[in-house]
Amino acid sequence: VEQASQPFTLDGTTYPKGTYVVWMNQAKRGLANTILGTGIDLSAVPGLDFYSPPAAWSHPLLWGAHRVIMEDDMSIQTTPVNKADAPRASVSGNRAGAYAFEPTSLAAFQMTNALIDRGVTVYRASGSFVDRGRSFEAGTFIVPADRSLANELASRQALDVFALGVPPANAVAMEKQSIVVYADEYTRYALGVLGFEFDAINSAGAVNAGVVENYDVFVNLSRNWNGLSTAGRTSLTNFFAAGGDYVGIRSTGIALAKSAGIIDVDYSNVSTSNNAIVNVIYSADDSVSGGFLDQDYGFAYGLAWFTRLGDGVTSSAELGAGDFVVAGYWPGWSGSGAAGQPVVVHASTGDNDTTLIGLDPNFRAHTENTFRLLANAIYNGLD
Repeated sequence: VEQASQPFTLDGTTYPKGTYVVWMNQAKRGLANTILGTGIDLSAVPGLDFYSPPAAWSHPLLWGAHRVIMEDDMSIQTTPVNKADAPRASVSGNRAGAYAFEPTSLAAFQMTNALIDRGVTVYRASGSFVDRGRSFEAGTFIVPADRSLANELASRQALDVFALGVPPANAVAMEKQSIVVYADEYTRYALGVLGFEFDAINSAGAVNAGVVENYDVFVNLSRNWNGLSTAGRTSLTNFFAAGGDYVGIRSTGIALAKSAGIIDVDYSNVSTSNNAIVNVIYSADDSVSGGFLDQDYGFAYGLAWFTRLGDGVTSSAELGAGDFVVAGYWPGWSGSGAAGQPVVVHASTGDNDTTLIGLDPNFRAHTENTFRLLANAIYNGLD
C-alpha cells in the first residue's frame, strides 16, 4: 500500500495528496484483488450451482469503503506506507446553537446510543434541512451546543461535527427504546455493534405468550404469522394497536407484517440459493435511508422486492433500474422483474411505525455498511 505524493485526477475526480494507492504490479496482487475487487456475475455460467452462499464478496462495496479502479496505468508519484493514519475529523463553525453529525458510519450510531445512555439530549432530523448554507440529510444527529462534547466526537470517534445556528424544526427527540429480537445471530450481532441493548427470543412460544407486548420495537426475521397461535396473533395485534413499532427483515418478516394488516404491500422473492451484490438506489430525503449514498450497494440473499405499495407506504430504497446485479449467483435475475423495484419501505398506522427490508442487511455479520438500515428503522419510530 502506498500514498500519493501529490493530488491526481482519475475519471474526472481529483483525489488529494495522501490518497492510498494499491499498485497491481506487485507479487501479492492476487490478495489485493481479493480484498478490494468487485467480484463477477456467475449467474449465466452453464452447469454451475452453489451449495451455500455467498457466491461473491466485496469488502469495499459491502463495508462502505470508497474505492475506485484505475483501469490504465497512470504516472502518479507514490511513497510506501508502513503504518496507516488514524481516522481524523474536525469541528466546523463557531457560535453554535447546536452541533450536528451525519449518520454515515457505524461510529455515528454507536456514539448516538452511548450519548443517550449517558443522559445527553440527542435529536434526530426527520427530514433534510439547510443551516448556514450547508445541506444536511434526513437522519442527521443533533446534540447540545457543548464545544467539549463536539471535540470529543471529532477527536475520539472521528466524526465530522458541524456547528448549527439553530436546531432544525424537524428535529425529533431521541429516547432509549426497549427492543425484542426474533432473528438469527447475525442480526443480533449487528444490533450489538450498533450499540443497541435488546432482548432475544428464539421460539414462537414466547410470542404466543405475549412477550412482545412488553417492548417498544419488535425486530423479526424468523417468525411468520401462520406459525403463531391465536393467542400470539392477538398479542401482536394488541402490540401494534398500542403503537408498537415493527422491523421486518426479508420475506418472513415481510409476510408477518402483511398478514397482520399493519402495512399494505405486495411482494415477490427468490430462494436463498440466489445471492448477489446488488446496486441499490437510496432515496435522498428519507429517514430510513439517511446516511447512504444515492447509489450504493447491498447484499441480496433470498431477496424480496415490492411489486405494489399501498396508500401511505413510502419507498426508502430501490434496486438499480438496469443491470442491478454487480456480482454473485442468481440465474435469471435479468428477467425476474426486480429491476427498479423497492427493497426497503416503511409506513405508519396511528402510532405504529413499520419498516420492511427485503435485502439481507446483516448477512453472516459481514455487510457492515447496511447494518445502519436496522438502526434507521428502529429510530424511525420515534415521534
